[in-house]
Amino acid sequence: MMNIPKTATSRIRKLYGGFMKNLSQPKNTQKLEMALVGYSRIFIDLDHTIYDRFDYDFFAFLDMARHVLGESDKKAKEMALWIWDVKDKKGPHYRCLFNDFIEFYGLNSGVLPDLISFYQRYDPKNLVQEQSLRPLLKKIHNAGRHEIIVVTNGEKERQSLKIEALNLKEIVDEIIILDPRNKACKLKPDPHVIKEYQRLRGEVRAVIVGDDLTTDGQLARNTGLDFIHYEYTGTQRRSFLPYNGDE
Repeated sequence: MMNIPKTATSRIRKLYGGFMKNLSQPKNTQKLEMALVGYSRIFIDLDHTIYDRFDYDFFAFLDMARHVLGESDKKAKEMALWIWDVKDKKGPHYRCLFNDFIEFYGLNSGVLPDLISFYQRYDPKNLVQEQSLRPLLKKIHNAGRHEIIVVTNGEKERQSLKIEALNLKEIVDEIIILDPRNKACKLKPDPHVIKEYQRLRGEVRAVIVGDDLTTDGQLARNTGLDFIHYEYTGTQRRSFLPYNGDE
């Protein structure tokens, strides 16, 4: 059962209503593995589900400050932490992140396209395979009891770099990238891609795993599948952020 934090917004409560009682929220990979027992097909999100978003975002912001703005390591770290903190509080769908950054630091607004371009094309070299869900997915794959399908919203080139860095292709059955630039592509939480997959491959007991209630959770609701609310948290962040012992 999912414990709804006291800080949960009324919007989320209204969105899910009685569906909330069907959500589970494992706190670690062992509990996630147990929660997956009984499902033949796993539809799993990529960002912040298979890897810790901090491991991509923070280091992208750090190198962006170094290479695009020419800042020293100390200043670049300060800037990267500032951007990360804002994104962490505002959420991954916040669209004015770099605008806020430029305004806060008094930068020339003309640098905005360069910041966005650097971030979107960033080489995810700090994604560590052992600091992700890859070991668990490999274990599940090798056991042969589950079909694993990665379903992610995002630009194909950027998502492909993350998938390659984590070497996911050899341990999952299929990877579906829903690119927002493709006008014909129906992004999560639209149920089309899941329903079509189930139709083509046969109806089996399936579950959706993801970190985002408004996309992955709503996708589960739209498809009538069970949902496991899971966020992967690695250890690299402990070197830069206060550690609260929850990981």
